[in-house]
Amino acid sequence: MRIKRDLPELFDDVIDVGVQGLTDYLVAAAAESFHHLIEPATEYHSMLLRNYEQRDIRHRLYPIALSDTSNVMFLHKLSNNHSGNVTHTQILPERDDEKQNLLGIDSVTVSTLDETFPEGALKPFTYIVKIDVDGVEEKIIRGGGRVLSKAAIVAIEAPVSTIFQRISMLRELGLKLFDITELCYYDDALWQVDLIFVHESILERTPSLSPLRTAQNSGGVDFDYWFPLNRVMN
Repeated sequence: MRIKRDLPELFDDVIDVGVQGLTDYLVAAAAESFHHLIEPATEYHSMLLRNYEQRDIRHRLYPIALSDTSNVMFLHKLSNNHSGNVTHTQILPERDDEKQNLLGIDSVTVSTLDETFPEGALKPFTYIVKIDVDGVEEKIIRGGGRVLSKAAIVAIEAPVSTIFQRISMLRELGLKLFDITELCYYDDALWQVDLIFVHESILERTPSLSPLRTAQNSGGVDFDYWFPLNRVMN
């Protein structure tokens, strides 16, 4: 929401990879944008479309999966909380009927981010990309270098073990880490976070998004603006 306040022109399009039923914060921040909804699990489709239609959000559903190659693969639908509902999905090149917590397997078309949005389909630096796909985020980055390198903002889920790799991959595409949100703990240990990136060209021209540069330009640091995480949350 802060980025929207400072740079409202950046929200022409939202590419939501792994949307499931609804991405609340993207709908709240970019209700007037066009939402490209990429979701291969058919169980979510009717609810997903209903949610966006009821909110008058312009959208298109892409019933595909993304990776670093184009093919037909197998979408394994899992119920990891044993509820009987799909909680996670995993795309594999072959069927694995012995997979733990398996509900079902569907064949699914797999494409890359760059093939899904060919050159000229999006105006550079006016769109957001969100990626939350239960483990193949790095493959999507590899298959989407052109699209991601021209994104204004990228939000990506990252289990702790993948944080440094994902930061490094996106940094090579011109994106700088701006914030870390949605800190999730499991059994009192940090398990995963959402990493928020802003393209370096946008940070360079927007002083309000570069606080240390603002402080340097003013000749010092104002400690009224220096505060811990719990102040943000409160």
